[in-house]
Amino acid sequence: MDKVKNPVSILVAEDDDEYYLLLEETMKELEITAPMHRFVNGEELMKYLTDGGAKSTNGPMHCMILMDLNMPKKTGHEALREIRAIPELRQIPIVIMTVSSDPRDVARCYEAGANSFITKPFDFEQLVKTFEIFKQYWFERVQLPLS
Repeated sequence: MDKVKNPVSILVAEDDDEYYLLLEETMKELEITAPMHRFVNGEELMKYLTDGGAKSTNGPMHCMILMDLNMPKKTGHEALREIRAIPELRQIPIVIMTVSSDPRDVARCYEAGANSFITKPFDFEQLVKTFEIFKQYWFERVQLPLS
């Protein structure tokens, strides 16, 4: 397997510790070496994006967001709307990854500006298969904004 080396950081907004550890293990398995920064709620993510945290690393345009919808303090729906309302952050790719498969959630996320919507697989094998596609698409095919 080829290692994915990319200047893009993955900002992960995920409140479930076990799922985040599973996600980390999947990234290692697939040799996705993009740095991951975790936030346990949408409030922490927004603080990072707006209070200079993102600028101290590679900058907000050098990241993509992998976000759960059901988080405490500020939900993924709320954070998504806020990010898309800030001109400097609008180009950041946002992938929603949540337990929901409700068509209303899917529609609501795309209407608010999500780039992708994935229903979380909880089985490690299925997660690896999902992230093989994620890796191919986001790191090998798509041109991401890096300005």
